[in-house]
Amino acid sequence: MKNLYRILIALLAFSFIAVSCKDKEYEYIPGEPETSGCYGVFFPTQDASGSHTYDPSMERSVAITVSRTNSSGAITVPFTVTASEEGVFNFGTINFADGQTETELLVSFPNAKLGTEYSFSVQIDDKQYASIYNEGAAGLDFSVLIVEWIDVVNPVTKNPAVVTFNLGWWGTVVEAKLKYYEVDGVRTCETYDEKVIVGNSDAPTGSLGFWGGGADNHLHFTWFLNKVTEIDGEAYNAIDVPKQYLGFDYDDWLPKPIGQAGNPIFAYDWFHFLITDGGYPGGWPDWEGFLERNPGVYDRSYYDGNGGFMLNLRYYIPGLGGWTPDTFDTVGI
Repeated sequence: MKNLYRILIALLAFSFIAVSCKDKEYEYIPGEPETSGCYGVFFPTQDASGSHTYDPSMERSVAITVSRTNSSGAITVPFTVTASEEGVFNFGTINFADGQTETELLVSFPNAKLGTEYSFSVQIDDKQYASIYNEGAAGLDFSVLIVEWIDVVNPVTKNPAVVTFNLGWWGTVVEAKLKYYEVDGVRTCETYDEKVIVGNSDAPTGSLGFWGGGADNHLHFTWFLNKVTEIDGEAYNAIDVPKQYLGFDYDDWLPKPIGQAGNPIFAYDWFHFLITDGGYPGGWPDWEGFLERNPGVYDRSYYDGNGGFMLNLRYYIPGLGGWTPDTFDTVGI
């Protein structure tokens, strides 16, 4: 009897477990159906999106690529626009011929003023034209700032100056020219024609680019004529160095475009490192706010007033770690 009793108890327990473990059934609610005959129009990934600077001599227009997955029929695609200012942008039409899968939307901005940033967002809302479920963005954002790039010049020859940068951590020396555009006392700077004149095993002598990562590998920084930072009691023009790609993939230490890098290496000053990859997004509005709350923790980069760019940089691979050179390890003269 005891054995039979144990068997009955075991069967009851099993039945209880089986009932308890049964998956809960949920009511199936179908999603919004795709519109019959949807053309699947979208904006593919392209250089036209995002922020741009134009030289005053450049044609003030942009061609935006538009694609579709259903190429049947000749169509004109309706779209909506939200612009930062009325009357600046002139929009063409999005037309596809029968069988055509790619076309262009032409946008011009002939009346854009120098030194003012303008932007727009274009969006395809009609579900007959934009798919609900297919991959591909139904909208695109664009901004433009028209500025005149100016070379930093040699005061004697009046030709573009050659700035020699000593990158102590990397053991390299780079020669570069430096251009900038200025708006309200703020100079946005970019090196160009960079060449490594003292190299290392990763960026040998003769390599192009600021860190030797190729001709498109530049250093970007912002030079404030009306903001100062104090170093050893002396006041100098403040410099910001935003997050930027070093040009190399940490996985194999080869130069390559950022989109091909498994673990891209970035350079920043300390403030921009902390608010991007350093764990404090939104922690402080700017360098001034950071230094007010954290005096003496990190030194800000600066221009010494006599041809010297003193940069305090941090190098980092998000998710892996990085390097901290000595303060003002990168110096351009």
